[in-house]
Amino acid sequence: MRRKLDNHALSQTGFWDSLSDGDRETVLYWAYVQDFAKRHILFHEGERGDKVYVLVTGKVQLLQDAGENNETTVHLARPGEVLGERLLTGAIHYNCRAETLEDSTVIVLPASVFSQILQRSPKAAWHFFQSLLLRLQKTEQRMLHFRFNRTEHRIRLFLRDWVKEEGRQLATGEWEITWRLTHTMIASLSNSSRQYVTDFLNTLRKQGVLRYDRRHMVIQRLDLL
Repeated sequence: MRRKLDNHALSQTGFWDSLSDGDRETVLYWAYVQDFAKRHILFHEGERGDKVYVLVTGKVQLLQDAGENNETTVHLARPGEVLGERLLTGAIHYNCRAETLEDSTVIVLPASVFSQILQRSPKAAWHFFQSLLLRLQKTEQRMLHFRFNRTEHRIRLFLRDWVKEEGRQLATGEWEITWRLTHTMIASLSNSSRQYVTDFLNTLRKQGVLRYDRRHMVIQRLDLL
């Protein structure tokens, strides 16, 4: 469902705190808010586009073609992140596929308007590029994991990072992750196979390191992960 952007929705994304009053009015005029159900495709890789998306709530998976009818997950976007940012460099096609992993809300804004705001607002540009730098650092770290670690260790490292980003500590000292990735997505993000992930998670479960079901995962012994 599409609706008019207001200051409340705008304030839910940290990026907009750095806007001047004039740029805020520009965004309110040009942008709109849209809700999408789980598994909705925001845009396809190679699709011609002229809009960028700012994630307000939910999570979005970014995937790229890996050849032989396969795709690889390159990033999991969280609230506040900009999607389709490649268009800000003058490109006219999206370089990945963006798919919602849960019901999500985004702010949709013409790429040309977003680009103009970044050019005249150093604070907004700094906030935006900081976000991109963090994404790049995560991607580089994953690449290092892929090169220098065995498959088992890559999965362990990924789960530790996932606990830091999505986990909450329980009174028992265990860590709960209420938003659980599928085995296929963990495999994509750790450069392994779905079957290997399934077998390894079952091994960790038997060892008492973690337990999980379709809705959540609990890390029982983070020190052994």
